[in-house]
Amino acid sequence: MSQTFKFEKIFVDEKVKDHEFTGIVLQKTKGIPVKIIKDAKKVVEDLALEDNSITRGKRFILLTEKKGGFLKPCPGTSEYLCCDYYVLNISENCVIDCTYCILQEYLMNPFITLFANWEDSFNEINGFLSEKKNDLIRLGTGELSDSLAIEDIFPVSEKILEFLKNRKNVIFEFKTKSENIKKFLNLEPINNAVFSFSLNTEKIAKEEELKAPEPLKRIEAASKLAEEGWRVGFHFDPIVHYKNWEIDYHRVIKLLFSKVEAEKIAWISLGTLRFNPKLKPIIEKRFPKSKIIYGELIKGEDGKLRYFRPLRVELYKKIYNFIKENIQKYSRDKKSIRKINIPVYLCMENEDVWEEVFKWTPANSSVLNNYILKLFR
Repeated sequence: MSQTFKFEKIFVDEKVKDHEFTGIVLQKTKGIPVKIIKDAKKVVEDLALEDNSITRGKRFILLTEKKGGFLKPCPGTSEYLCCDYYVLNISENCVIDCTYCILQEYLMNPFITLFANWEDSFNEINGFLSEKKNDLIRLGTGELSDSLAIEDIFPVSEKILEFLKNRKNVIFEFKTKSENIKKFLNLEPINNAVFSFSLNTEKIAKEEELKAPEPLKRIEAASKLAEEGWRVGFHFDPIVHYKNWEIDYHRVIKLLFSKVEAEKIAWISLGTLRFNPKLKPIIEKRFPKSKIIYGELIKGEDGKLRYFRPLRVELYKKIYNFIKENIQKYSRDKKSIRKINIPVYLCMENEDVWEEVFKWTPANSSVLNNYILKLFR
């Protein structure tokens, strides 16, 4: 594996013990003790009651079946502009342990949970795309887990790519902080897939994004994919304010465009630090050295803690200018600079902030989605 994550035990729900994908996972995790369980819900509840359950849960895999739908709208809020994004939840929880991760508060299940029946989602996706046959839909994995971090033991992304080949009205995003991309370098790129990488400064990556590769390695992974013909995307989210943040974010953006051909970039999103107040005591307990929760934070319209508006606007404006500046500086073909028009958008922001940063505001979520996907039309 590109990244090594150590698991102590695998719990297998007896409902999926004979499932084909359970066999695949167990074959790829030979040597790790396996326990067949009758009541997955009780096992989850018992671990959730333990002290430090979130940390302990990352050492255990739970193979079970998902009941209900796999495909859901991105959980945005009506107070801020959303982008009509849909998420495919085929696993839950993340081996990469970021201090600010909302899953610590959002999920009641601490296990690294893999749904053995995940391929049932294909019928759901087909039905959804048929209903939306006149629209171009953006959906992806990486909302409740990392898309690629444990691809070596839960090899789903390659199968998703095979499924996508003949679908015309969908752009699929694999969102990750991983550098685990080797297998995709040997595959034929398809036009409706994007591998997108969450990026931050070296300081934030080192102090707040535990078990994640350093930004350089994520950028190099994106560069290798782009060189092979894949589209890539980037998410600067959460942007964190601290002393000398400008220097550090400028450095990572410069590094990005020096390594990745701008013409291969599908989109870039920007979002500042924000979290539910209930997450604060969890961060304080699990990561007592973290200082990010002690910044100049106020309660936003959606009830989440976030930087006050003038500071958010300042962060966005400067990072957006860094992006434009480095597109020009590192464009492979200086004559085509004016043609490079990477969609840069804000995640979970209101119309006033959009207007201040970009001097325009999407009229609604559909318009924003069309803007993000303009390079695919």
